[in-house]
Amino acid sequence: MPRYPVPTSLPVSVENGTVYLQSVVQDPPSSSSCTGLAIIAHPLGRLGGSLDDPVVTRLSSLLLSHYNLRVVRFNSRGVGKSTGSASWTGQSECRDFEELVERCLDNFCFDFPDAERCQLVIAGYSAGSLYGSTVKVGPQLYDRKQFRHGLKPRYIFVSFPAGVRWALSFFSSSAYDEALRLLLTSSTDAESLRSQTPSSSPLTSPISPTIPDIGLAPTVMPTSAESAPAKSVALPIASHVLAVYGDADQFTGASTYSTWTAKWSLVAPPPPSSTPSTSTSLSLPQRSTSARSTFHHTLVPGADHFYGTRQAIQGLEDAVTTWLDSLKD
Repeated sequence: MPRYPVPTSLPVSVENGTVYLQSVVQDPPSSSSCTGLAIIAHPLGRLGGSLDDPVVTRLSSLLLSHYNLRVVRFNSRGVGKSTGSASWTGQSECRDFEELVERCLDNFCFDFPDAERCQLVIAGYSAGSLYGSTVKVGPQLYDRKQFRHGLKPRYIFVSFPAGVRWALSFFSSSAYDEALRLLLTSSTDAESLRSQTPSSSPLTSPISPTIPDIGLAPTVMPTSAESAPAKSVALPIASHVLAVYGDADQFTGASTYSTWTAKWSLVAPPPPSSTPSTSTSLSLPQRSTSARSTFHHTLVPGADHFYGTRQAIQGLEDAVTTWLDSLKD
């Protein structure tokens, strides 16, 4: 019997317990069939984004039902029952997302001690994808029986706000570019990264703490100064990255997406089994992708930023399933 057979609201503490993020967790129908973990970030909270966003919930349902993943949706600071307040640069949101991934991995490994070769999906929609691009899955974080010798982390960026990064980051978009470049240029797997990392106790037996109801948690305002996402020397594990976007996006024009995807397609190749779309048909050298990150992108014709039509949301689902099904490692 899965621990969370229905959507269950749970608080997750971050930043040394000074902030609590509201999350909703759901497991596949059978605990023995669970194949991994997905964490999904919502659009900008200041503009109404939340864990109940239609695109977020649709993606959550897809990953839960089609891939048997435990799915975690969460509200960022100041949204819903999450405490704290939003930042202007996204610094707090990036830091929270990365810490939340660690907490969710702890709980997943505790709840599924016998699982093996699991996959980790880090997804974000709109501003959530911007913050997700800075999340680094390091060697110690992935050095657990459930994920060790398994699959590369998967990143799904839906409607990445390439045209308005300056507004979402308070003119610090270069820091986000550096974070994405670090992710896409990674050419090391968990085994080789561990050999370069100082030894420490691996997180193989995490304990899921009992936390009071989120409604009882005090609101703690962050006191750290606003700045761009902090640089870190930690190296991420080589990962697979997918960007899905529409050609009628209200915030990022088709030409901007074409330039943005072409730029990152030169940094990382597509996965071997995927077929590059027209906008990625560049003359790339043949490179082995077995121990490096990959980048693939899919244009959904007619889709705007909100995927409000049946054809648009179906196109988004098709893009995600086609890509995930094509990955071999």
